[in-house]
Amino acid sequence: MLTEAQHKALKIVRDHGPIRPREFAKAMWPDSPGWKRHCKCGPGGCHQGGGMYTAGGAYLGKLARKGWVMQRSRRLGGVYSEDGYILTHAGLVALRQAEAA
Repeated sequence: MLTEAQHKALKIVRDHGPIRPREFAKAMWPDSPGWKRHCKCGPGGCHQGGGMYTAGGAYLGKLARKGWVMQRSRRLGGVYSEDGYILTHAGLVALRQAEAA
């Protein structure tokens, strides 16, 4: 049985995959106050919302450990293209079971 957050996350990955942690976090938690927080980035620099990217990556990692998503990266001409997380067959089955219930 999926939690409400897991169900939402799997739907996001299904609808927007391959998805990177930054885009996932924006779709998963669009109104989070974490987007307004400042984070360090290098010597003397900072940017807003950096912790949210980490949270998105961590949540995708949890889903990957369950076998519901996997990281995909294709290399085209020395440049990574279409990298991000996609739904696995097990994730699609879990999502369908949750939607049928």
